[in-house]
Amino acid sequence: MKERQGGASSISVLHAPYYMLKVTAAILLAYARSWHRIEPRTL
Repeated sequence: MKERQGGASSISVLHAPYYMLKVTAAILLAYARSWHRIEPRTL
């Protein structure tokens, strides 16, 4: 990404939804992977 120039974001309006979907997918995948690693407790 480019350095900010005068407070303007380097992410364009068209790319913003792509980055939001990408971050959301990464969070969901990380959660799903960690959920499968958790083993149930045995008494």
